[in-house]
Amino acid sequence: MRGLFFATNKRSYVLSILTVMRYVCFTMKIAILITTYNRPDHLIRLLRQIDKQNADCGHEISLIIVADGPQQGYDEVNEYLICAGRETIIETPEHHGKIEYYKVINELYKTARMLHTFEHFDYFIQLPDDVELHRDFFTSAIARYEVIRNYNKVCLNLLNDGRKQPGWVSMDPVAEKYGIIPVIRSGWVDMCFISTCKYFDALNWTIEPIDPEWSGNPQRSSGVGMQISRRLFNLRKDIYMVTPSLVSHDLHESKMHPEHRKQVPLVSFTPKAPVIAGMATMPGRETALQATIRSLINQVDELHIVLNGFKKVPIFLKHRKITAIIDENNTYGDAAKFTILGKSGYLFFTDDDIIYPEDYVQTMIMAIENYDRRAIITSHGRRFINWPVKSYYHDNSVKIRCLGSLDRDSWVHVPGSGVMAFHSTTIGITLSDFKAKNMADIWVGVAAQREETPIVAIKHRQGWIREATGYDVSHSIHARLNGRDQYQTKVMNSIKWKLNTYEHEQSTTVAP
Repeated sequence: MRGLFFATNKRSYVLSILTVMRYVCFTMKIAILITTYNRPDHLIRLLRQIDKQNADCGHEISLIIVADGPQQGYDEVNEYLICAGRETIIETPEHHGKIEYYKVINELYKTARMLHTFEHFDYFIQLPDDVELHRDFFTSAIARYEVIRNYNKVCLNLLNDGRKQPGWVSMDPVAEKYGIIPVIRSGWVDMCFISTCKYFDALNWTIEPIDPEWSGNPQRSSGVGMQISRRLFNLRKDIYMVTPSLVSHDLHESKMHPEHRKQVPLVSFTPKAPVIAGMATMPGRETALQATIRSLINQVDELHIVLNGFKKVPIFLKHRKITAIIDENNTYGDAAKFTILGKSGYLFFTDDDIIYPEDYVQTMIMAIENYDRRAIITSHGRRFINWPVKSYYHDNSVKIRCLGSLDRDSWVHVPGSGVMAFHSTTIGITLSDFKAKNMADIWVGVAAQREETPIVAIKHRQGWIREATGYDVSHSIHARLNGRDQYQTKVMNSIKWKLNTYEHEQSTTVAP
């Protein structure tokens, strides 16, 4: 299959993206390489996650696990492997530690090479024993690796904790984008990646001895990743990194180099609470809707879509994560996206004409947590200047656009509800707060004023969120109502608005 995805023109590239998504549904042979030391609890958690996630994919997975020396406490792990019909853990004769970690990796790669001669693996995935897998891990990892149009690529780092790696190779990280998928050409590899045999062939399946003056320094790493990065870089091979991370790594003590990890923490974030998205749509927007769903579906646990005015559910909405409800009477209009209120977790309110970026959910959740779950987070909204408001759509106001740029977090009176999220504990808003159709943004603003809940538009760059195509813009709410907004203006003037500011630890309220 490799080589199918190096398309040379725009049309072919679009087709290649679709081909990738079809291909990852097929059965692949995957070797998962893991080294472990004194972490049986972490390891068995990882093994169970691998099996649980692969239950939906059906790939042929071979586990190659090497323990750094004979160890106690792995009985449950070996029993789990035996019950699953897999090989048990390989133990090195002695403990090598950080200073001779390269010997543990050589044992891992030697075993992988031997099995590859018989199995011919499609992919190799190397993982530390203390990570947790992101949802749809296998699908996401394979798709992101294959979508990179670069014949010289050899691996894709699956953990992104925001670090740069100065000094390992003479290049700065470069952000690249393939279709809607962003990646970083990093030039360095850590021991958490997906690759094909090209990676191992380039290294001759062997790590050379590391200078003990480096690996023996408690303030430094083992040097294995540094050596691999430099060797591949000198061979003009390209190393990439995902954005955002496809695995999570908590801030716990490192067994191999605790002092180094105190100086250089390795932390990546994956949400623990469910991510639930709500959306409303109407006939005539199916093309845009499909594009929106493609951009969002791998980032959420549930997507609830209300089909206003539909007679039947479109076939492309048949998906295990999607719940589609027909409302022929269009009861709530755009507020139908709020039918998820009452569920627990991170609640995302989305529109059917937006292409959400790959890191959208993670970015919004990090903002929710950064504001202690006490603020509504958006990337679009208005802060009104003159009171009373003379025209909701046309009065003077500070307008923040999700399609534009914002250089710092800013408070707003009224959010753009299609690019909005909050934790279910943030505000006590219900469907009864939406007293008229097709003005959901205003009703959220009114409820936030009542609850004294700040609304924060977060910093973002132009192009981070994009508009979908394939629908009639003249049917949008703004196009239909911006010339007759008397009721919207009346609602804006029906309460006394406060100016909300909120920065991490403090909130102030000032009368307009």
